[in-house]
Amino acid sequence: MKFGQAVMHTFLLHSTKVCPNCGARQYPTRKSQQRSIMLSLTAFLFFLFIVEAFEVRLVYSLIFAGFILFVTAVINPLFIQLSNEEESMW
Repeated sequence: MKFGQAVMHTFLLHSTKVCPNCGARQYPTRKSQQRSIMLSLTAFLFFLFIVEAFEVRLVYSLIFAGFILFVTAVINPLFIQLSNEEESMW
């Protein structure tokens, strides 16, 4: 899977990916799902800390939120591991 496709799949709710070579369905592993959630939670808490600690204005905080969202979307596909079997989150 190309990096751009992985970034686009980050925003989709349906987590099934199709292998471009063989057409088989691939599913993210439990560990990569947990890493994705931890990355998103960490980015959100970092955003809240910066906005509250420095009393950032609304316009700047929205720009900063967009930047954090972009960085998270670019970093998240680097942690995705795929499996042939679907695993439950817990």
